[in-house]
Amino acid sequence: MGKMMSILEKYKFVEKDTSTTDEEVSSFATSEEAIEVTPEIETEETIKVQEIIEEPPTMPNPISEEDIKKAATYDRHLSIKEIYTKYDLDAVAVTDSVYLLENLINALPAELPDFVKKTTVNNIIKASAMNIDKLLDDGHTRSTKLKGFIDEYTTANLNDIEKLKQEIDRLNAIIAEYHQQVRLKEKLIQEETTLVETEETRIHNILNFFKN
Repeated sequence: MGKMMSILEKYKFVEKDTSTTDEEVSSFATSEEAIEVTPEIETEETIKVQEIIEEPPTMPNPISEEDIKKAATYDRHLSIKEIYTKYDLDAVAVTDSVYLLENLINALPAELPDFVKKTTVNNIIKASAMNIDKLLDDGHTRSTKLKGFIDEYTTANLNDIEKLKQEIDRLNAIIAEYHQQVRLKEKLIQEETTLVETEETRIHNILNFFKN
């Protein structure tokens, strides 16, 4: 350090400092008092980053039981009992359902005309203190729910089919691109092989010329 300062002073690149010696400068530079520690300043950006780090992760909303049940009905075949369970119609007793009327109709002789069967069933219902309108309403409810289910079932699966077709188109495009890349790579190999073979032949001809 002393020699370097002397050379610079000799050619007047710097003025000689007579107030301190080289040893004093060196001592001052290495002293603990000369080391200044800049305190960390919390800027607005730093606070925002800290808040993001400390903020607990957001948990996804739980899937409802209804959504789970609905999803399960769309990817497989369902029995009629399962469909009725979906709409809470499986809990209806047979004596309160439209199927009671079916049982009474089937219990009558098959050769009876329909109007006779209808009158007979109505009489049985009245004699049993039951409400035929309530039984018919159960039938209408079941018919409405079945129609709603098959519409929903069909729509959901058609949407899935459309998504799958779109995915097939996307994958076909990728496959076509890969085939194109394969052809390009094969062409590169062929052209490079021809180039190298030509150069090898040239070199061999030169070597063979001096070999004889």
